Amino acid sequence: MHCIKMTEYAATRFFVVFCLTMGLVLNMPMIASAQETEEKQEEEDPWADKEFPFGDEVLLTFFDTNQEVSALQRGTQARINETIEQYGLTRQRFDQIGRAAQMGALEDGAFSNEEIEAFNQVAPQVTQLQRENQSMMQVIIQDNDL
Repeated sequence: MHCIKMTEYAATRFFVVFCLTMGLVLNMPMIASAQETEEKQEEEDPWADKEFPFGDEVLLTFFDTNQEVSALQRGTQARINETIEQYGLTRQRFDQIGRAAQMGALEDGAFSNEEIEAFNQVAPQVTQLQRENQSMMQVIIQDNDL
């Protein structure tokens, strides 16, 4: 009879462990699915449960500032392109020579001596125009309290 009780105990223990294991195995997909659903909702609408931190006035100021900065950048790009063209280069060729200069590959024969000389003369002017653009952007942003 002692052997029977041991067998009943072992069977009961096996049954309990089996039930717990099956419960976990069967519930894992539901738990994962619930987590995925929450993550998808957060990805779809990250502001769903959050209050938007900016008022209308701040948004309008940001929009106006962005318009000013965009106009400044377009003007600067136009001035840069005009300056480059004055030295007989296109913007594309100027950029190509600039990348080659960064890599130390100007001597590979892909560029003529005239192009390299033109690049060397215009590059400091382009850099100056870019610096001026950055300074003016900072002034615009500070003037609009952003």
